Amino acid sequence: MRNVTLLLVCIATGFAMGSQAAEVGGIKIGISQPISGSNGDYFKREFVNPAILAIEEFNAKGGLLGQKIEFVVEDNRADAGTAQSAARKLVDVDHVSMISISISPAVLATLPITDPNHVMVMTVSQHPKILASEWAALSTPTAAAFGVAAAKYAFENQKAMTAGLLLENNDAIRITGQAFKETFERLGGKVVEIDYFNTENQDFRAQLTKLRAASPALLYMQAVGARAYGLSLKQAAELNFAPKYVIGGDQIVDPKVKEIAGPISSEAFYTTTKIDPEWNEKQFKPRFGYEGDGFAARVYDGTKIYLTAVQRAGASDPVKVRDTLLHINDFHGALGTWGYEGTGEPHIPVYVEPLP
Repeated sequence: MRNVTLLLVCIATGFAMGSQAAEVGGIKIGISQPISGSNGDYFKREFVNPAILAIEEFNAKGGLLGQKIEFVVEDNRADAGTAQSAARKLVDVDHVSMISISISPAVLATLPITDPNHVMVMTVSQHPKILASEWAALSTPTAAAFGVAAAKYAFENQKAMTAGLLLENNDAIRITGQAFKETFERLGGKVVEIDYFNTENQDFRAQLTKLRAASPALLYMQAVGARAYGLSLKQAAELNFAPKYVIGGDQIVDPKVKEIAGPISSEAFYTTTKIDPEWNEKQFKPRFGYEGDGFAARVYDGTKIYLTAVQRAGASDPVKVRDTLLHINDFHGALGTWGYEGTGEPHIPVYVEPLP
């Protein structure tokens, strides 16, 4: 009955349904993502589906420990309280061995549930506090690494001397923005304006008007989901605010950004991790009909490196699996070859690429 219920939920919410196992006691993965709300479709496509693909690929080769891998999807609504409730269900009812999750407040609220139960958390969230847990690992560079890479590129490659920042108001993005500011100004540039917006905001004109008055050569933007990028760029054009350069995050590549904003007048770039083009061409796009972005690649790799750790450990014992995982340094996936050196912080470089 549980698997039938999950099948109906997956169909109703519109994301892929992978192979399910009826056996009890096998490896089960929890997927906790904000699949409802204004950015829900993006998270289904770029955070849920990649985890399912990794599981499907393992199951196609026989699964793990002689059984098919199961998965359970929960909606954490990007909310700490909801995420904690979802974690309790995944741990106490579904008995998952790993949770794939994002959005820093949701991750940080999940750790008090998973840590004492020795359930691994794998995340593309970038908050440094996550790494304080012995049962958490990132499959992404940290928040600061993205800010540093963007600042260096802006100053050294684009020769921008002034920058304005438009940032979504959450902990990880504030850390990214601070790292950008510190690096950009240490190199000799000047951050002339910083403005924040809340996740539910749809009108960015007040922030954009202040940024336009400061006349930055570069607009550095960080947001969760395509909607904020699209609306802010559309409203910037309406205000005749067109800095020479724009640098955003992976979500700015989402086709929905251009659907909302139309042509972007500035030279637009984004921070990302390298993606093996063959992964998109031969694995992801044939399965889902679209190309996965940088977050999709990181979620996929995070799920698959955990399953690889179970495979190499040869057992489901959580301590053995965790210790195996944190010493895998030769994993090859959608991001190329990467791994860990004893902690949950991976060695994954950040790049700045022009918008396609």
